[in-house]
Amino acid sequence: MDYEKLLGVTTALGLSREESLTLFERAEQEAREAREAEKEILLLKLRLADASGARDEDTRSSVSVERELPRTKNICPRKLMAPFDDKRDDLDAYLHRFERIAVGQGWEKSEWATALSLCLVGEALSVFGRMPASESLDYDKVKKALLQRFRLTSEGFRERFRKCKPEDGETGKQFVSRLSNYFDRWMEMADTPKTYEGVRDCMVREQFLACCHPKLCVFLKERKLESLEQVADHSDQYMEAQGIGNLGDMNKDKVRGEEEETSFEPQNNGHRMQKMQQRCFLCNRLGHRARNCMLGGGVQQERSYCQVCNVRGHKTEECRWKPRDEVAAVIAHAEADRDDPKESEITNIVGAAVAPAGLENVTMPVVEGTVNQKPVSVLRDTGASTVLVRKSLINDRHFTGKTSRVVLADGSKRCLPEAIIMLDTPYYTGRVTALCVEEPLYDVVLGNVKG
Repeated sequence: MDYEKLLGVTTALGLSREESLTLFERAEQEAREAREAEKEILLLKLRLADASGARDEDTRSSVSVERELPRTKNICPRKLMAPFDDKRDDLDAYLHRFERIAVGQGWEKSEWATALSLCLVGEALSVFGRMPASESLDYDKVKKALLQRFRLTSEGFRERFRKCKPEDGETGKQFVSRLSNYFDRWMEMADTPKTYEGVRDCMVREQFLACCHPKLCVFLKERKLESLEQVADHSDQYMEAQGIGNLGDMNKDKVRGEEEETSFEPQNNGHRMQKMQQRCFLCNRLGHRARNCMLGGGVQQERSYCQVCNVRGHKTEECRWKPRDEVAAVIAHAEADRDDPKESEITNIVGAAVAPAGLENVTMPVVEGTVNQKPVSVLRDTGASTVLVRKSLINDRHFTGKTSRVVLADGSKRCLPEAIIMLDTPYYTGRVTALCVEEPLYDVVLGNVKG
């Protein structure tokens, strides 16, 4: 009898701890005597069978069973680890610990599922109870069902493996062990064969999906394709059905399709149709040319945001609460060339770039933000059509190697290098192509960009 159960019964009967211990020792002594008596009976049966020479099949089977009984192990995992709590414990770490304990205790793999069920409570126990009886005895199937219920899928372990970073105080061996565990779980949940070809197909499939358009990725993931050949075949079918020519960029084909559709429409209203086919290369909208564009600032009235009163519905320059002593964000040098560039050469228009001494004390719509996780000051310029950034904040690997021509507010022209940055501001968050300036008025000058 279990000592804890006996202690509970004797305590309920009013016995002391010493009396309970004495009673437990007496019960253990009686159990040992009973086992000794069974062994003696077994020996007598064996001697009798050897003497008579009549060993039938039933006797041999019963004797073999009785021989194995003393060697069976009592598997009680709750004595070695606490029950699983889904609100406090990490399921992956809990299963990893259970497997190590099972190997250390020498448990058979066929008994792991039953032993694990004794450690489950709450929702985890419900998952085990809803499994078929044949699958509930297979530890691998039980573990997979639990991981899927708590959303620890192959995609989740893949993201953990890719985004894993060393923690404070973590040694190299511990970090390698954690990475290896994430990778093994990823391969296991994806049903990847543990061969070179299996791992190779998994890596190539991951890189293929990373290069594809998000819509195509969703299409392929919904099919649960097993081989790389199936992924390629379904991708080709999707491209043919959608009429696209690039797996990664479908916008080009979409714009081309819209232009083809407009070209086949009947030209009853010739002037109106010709106007609708005109596309502005500044704002990428139909209905007007670049010379008639509002420099990308023609945002709908309901989306306008005032930098003075922080209220949507009107622009900053139209705010009636704007102080009279405010000035524009830019005063450019007058020595620059004022020749108007051709319309095809205008790529960006900048309203705020440099200023003379003394303008720092003027109140400007400046907020805090980050560029590549570096804190910066951000000036919102509604009269610009690009983004300017201080060149000293950009690493060499972020430069694209290209330059872009810009026109300042006074008409002067400059060629600035381009860089791709990660911008995080109250007005815009995301990856954007910016132009680098040595000494701008502020760290970042945010113009009208898409998004």
